[in-house]
Amino acid sequence: MIRIMIVEDDKLARQGLMKVLPWAKHDMIVVADVADGYTALRTLADTAIDLVLSDYSMPGMTGIDLFNQVRVKYPHVRFALITMYETFDIVQQALRLGALDYISKVQLDADNYDNILSNLRQAYEGKRAVQPASQDSDLFAFGDCCYAFFNSGQIEPMDPANVMRQSGYAMQEIGHGIYVCITPKLPTLPQSKETWVVMCITELQNQKKLTLFHLLRRYYRNNLFYNFRSLEMTYFALETEVAGILPVTQAAIKRIEEQWLSFLWLYEAPLFETILGDLLHARLSFSRLLSMLVRLEDAWQRIFCAIFPSVNFALPQTIGSWNDVERLLRDLYMAVQDSTLNNAASKDILHGVTEAIRIIHSELQRPLHVADVAARVNFSRSYFSTSFKRITGLSFNAFLRKERVERAKKYLASTDVPVQIVAEETGYPDEKYFFRVFKNETGIQPGQYRRKYRH
Repeated sequence: MIRIMIVEDDKLARQGLMKVLPWAKHDMIVVADVADGYTALRTLADTAIDLVLSDYSMPGMTGIDLFNQVRVKYPHVRFALITMYETFDIVQQALRLGALDYISKVQLDADNYDNILSNLRQAYEGKRAVQPASQDSDLFAFGDCCYAFFNSGQIEPMDPANVMRQSGYAMQEIGHGIYVCITPKLPTLPQSKETWVVMCITELQNQKKLTLFHLLRRYYRNNLFYNFRSLEMTYFALETEVAGILPVTQAAIKRIEEQWLSFLWLYEAPLFETILGDLLHARLSFSRLLSMLVRLEDAWQRIFCAIFPSVNFALPQTIGSWNDVERLLRDLYMAVQDSTLNNAASKDILHGVTEAIRIIHSELQRPLHVADVAARVNFSRSYFSTSFKRITGLSFNAFLRKERVERAKKYLASTDVPVQIVAEETGYPDEKYFFRVFKNETGIQPGQYRRKYRH
């Protein structure tokens, strides 16, 4: 069991690392967590630690400063660095000093947790440890060409990397699922297979190998999903492409999601193209992109069932690349356009009713009145009521009641929240009135429904 100490001045980040990473699965255990380098050194004096996982940017003592002291005072303790921004000088300095690995905070997505700890353990055991390179071997020579092999699935017996090995070229693993081969340039790219992408990088003379490997790891994490094809590019083109991917803030992600949930794009082709471009430009990590799509799927299904019953939006079992996402969204847009053409209602009416349903779902716990919602979608009350029933088949109040009961049923079946809280969360502050409405809609009391359908 590898005993870990986490050094991170942000308490929430420290707790997050402890809770979300599958330490036990990789035969690791966090035995200490501290907020700064000084406390880390005191802890090392009286606690058995095998590996220090330290943030770089901390007040008083940086991660590199801590590493330098650990190397001198506790030479048996291994070290790995956590960075927010993968600047080449910081990463190379740590690796040259003998750090096992580095972890980017941007890299900390659920789909990377196993890879992160697997790489760290392999490095600890000496299988993939990066040794400080000599001055002679650190730079690429004239005529050097690097082939990178990115694996998106299970390694197959006849994968391109094996083809290169069989040709007599040495392969080096530089990350989980990433192999490189340094050779003179071949006439053609090795043939890629379904689970592999091959990249040829040229114009490498006098470039640092560690810097290139760092660029390739970042490309794998952030760019490959959006450029899922074999290709050839120069070192400088790779550097430019990787540098163009910046961390996306939660505020930016929320803004993009709200654009998709506005539903204006359903009726305005230029707006659809704009927000599709915004989503592509954000270059979200796959886990963040998938999380957003799952949330949108839930919201869109509720809207489409009410307004476009012929449109069935569901995420596929697998999404291999950005092309799959774009095709999915374009197919959805075209399905809505076809449904709109077959609907006698104008786009203004459809948009107004769509917005009203969105308001209902997002504000279900609040008092909602037909006159207020009509005003918010710029309809008169009578015109709104007529249009709403024409499109959904239900009056506004009947639709609202149905949606509130559906939300209550989900709470009752999937949580242990008291019935009184369920009533309040679904817009019924009067518990007795909630009981009456729920029974009228379902035929049974909330408690009976929970006992019958609780899972």
